[in-house]
Amino acid sequence: MSHAGRSFLLAAAAVVGLAAAARAQFLDTRYVPTAGEQKELGALRDRLSQAVLTLRDQSSRTGVPKAEKLPDVEIFLEGVDRCLRQKLFFAPGEVGAARALLHEGSRRAALLAKGESPWERQPGRVVLGFRSRVDGSAQPYQVMVPENYSFTNPTPGRLDIFLHGRGGTLNEINFMASARWVESYFGSAKWPFLILQPYGRSNNGWRWAGETDAFEALADVKRRYAVDNERVLLRGFSMGGHGTWHVGLQHPGDWAAMSPGAGFTDTVRYQKMAERLPDWQLKLLKFYDPVDWADNAHNLPVLAYCGDQDPALDQHVQMLESLRKAGAPYREFIGKDTPHRYEPGKRTEILEAFAGMRRTVPDRIRFSTWNLRFNRCRWVEITGMTAQFDKATVNAVRSGDAVTVQTVGVTALELGEMPEAIRTISIDGQELRGEGDRKVSLVRRGDRWSRGTPSGLRKVHGLQGPIDDALFGPLLAVKGTGGAWSPIGQKWADAELSRFQEGFDSYFRGRLPVVDDAQLTVRQVKDSNLYLFGDPGSNSVIRRIVSRLPIRWDREGFKLAGKIYSSAEHIPVMVFPNPENPRRYVVLNMGMTFSRTDWNGSNARQYAHIPDYAVLRIGQGEHQDNHRDHAVLTGFFNERWELR
Repeated sequence: MSHAGRSFLLAAAAVVGLAAAARAQFLDTRYVPTAGEQKELGALRDRLSQAVLTLRDQSSRTGVPKAEKLPDVEIFLEGVDRCLRQKLFFAPGEVGAARALLHEGSRRAALLAKGESPWERQPGRVVLGFRSRVDGSAQPYQVMVPENYSFTNPTPGRLDIFLHGRGGTLNEINFMASARWVESYFGSAKWPFLILQPYGRSNNGWRWAGETDAFEALADVKRRYAVDNERVLLRGFSMGGHGTWHVGLQHPGDWAAMSPGAGFTDTVRYQKMAERLPDWQLKLLKFYDPVDWADNAHNLPVLAYCGDQDPALDQHVQMLESLRKAGAPYREFIGKDTPHRYEPGKRTEILEAFAGMRRTVPDRIRFSTWNLRFNRCRWVEITGMTAQFDKATVNAVRSGDAVTVQTVGVTALELGEMPEAIRTISIDGQELRGEGDRKVSLVRRGDRWSRGTPSGLRKVHGLQGPIDDALFGPLLAVKGTGGAWSPIGQKWADAELSRFQEGFDSYFRGRLPVVDDAQLTVRQVKDSNLYLFGDPGSNSVIRRIVSRLPIRWDREGFKLAGKIYSSAEHIPVMVFPNPENPRRYVVLNMGMTFSRTDWNGSNARQYAHIPDYAVLRIGQGEHQDNHRDHAVLTGFFNERWELR
């Protein structure tokens, strides 16, 4: 993109104002483009759409351009098209920004057709894209490339990943058209190191697909630029501060340091919830509440910031109290007389503190988890737990060829990344021989540890629940097309699929992949978490696997957890390893478990509302999406995917 084009886009974004305060996901106040503007943008979109189709065909036939380069064009098409479809314009200037983005997409398409991609060798702010493993969409991110970056002989260097905050106008157009947030938080448009800002599906709190996007954008930057893996630092503010807390502490071995700013850390207190939540719901909140992950700050430097007049100060103080209780080190930076923003002097102090930090391979690791989705810290990987959402902890120390380990709530683990062969292992007071390997798998049976791995179906990383864990993807919804056993249940399931599609488009900023049951392929079963809607009569995939699920289902009703329910009044929902591919999930009759009210409200409410399985009351089939309030049965499967 030319300097003039960048200047125009920045000016357009300045009119919009990305940081507009809003509780809802997007501001209700919208700008409606004129008929002429809609016609013009529609024509530019259609022209770019045709160019993308041509590029895909050319790539498939000739290998030029490479398929991995197509998202650099598709982001402009998908982003503007989504805003047009959703009527998501907030100010007149966005029409000009959308126009410029579509022109940039067409320019890139023409260059890619010739095998050229000069924007990959351009300093300054560059908008790029990657193909999401979650849903196959093209997702945008920004990378800030130093002016002195050498594209011919690059030296691996520092990269800061910055997680943006919530914005009531943060659609794809405004994100791709502006660098204002990064400039505000780094203080300069002349960056001495690489900076990555993912889009993260806009305002979803860096959760689910948003979290996956952050890691995929990072991987894509590493593919294109020379990044020193030991100098990747994590920062974020406001919503991005929350994201930094949970991403940093749940993946503590990945970063040289982390610096969260003014993010929420405790859902109940932050949302001022007066009602008493059920115990299983309190367990589910541990999936993303940073206060429960404070132990892991032992594994990386934490530089925490908040203004002394910031409404988030209470959450900041509470998080630091959790760190103190855990005995974990941290540095605190408080902006004097500062509301919800960075105080420039403290921002500079944080950046200066970051300057010399490098990730190291530690001799001691103190790592805890509440769920096997987050199970690794450098050379320690927890591969089995006593129970999900019961805390599992590993304290491990290595000295030469000896490793000493203490565990709580752990039934299996792996020790790896060792600089030299392991000869001696002491685990929970038991001595084992290491046999000279640099990686060792250990399993506990009863009170005794031995070398090896657990056998049989069990909960493992990426296959441990709850229902919303399937949102990490890849995912595919499967619609039943046959004759339903329960027309009332089918009506409800169809409405839930429709809600899933609506929420995915709006909240996850992508199109939900959907296929009819009769069209499902072997490859799709192999690659995807399958969301199955219907009953054994209407959905042939459910019919094929139902005998291998922990449910008994006939035309009149179903039996789950020892109780019988009528299909005229109830519907079962659950997540379970797919019997046709136990490395992926199947989910029955449920999209995301949080409601429309949740995804249109504070991102703090977009947590898991249902555990591994539930029975929902559906009355006469009228669909209600506050699922937790309509659950008559809820539960977690045990670690062998059995009913407790």
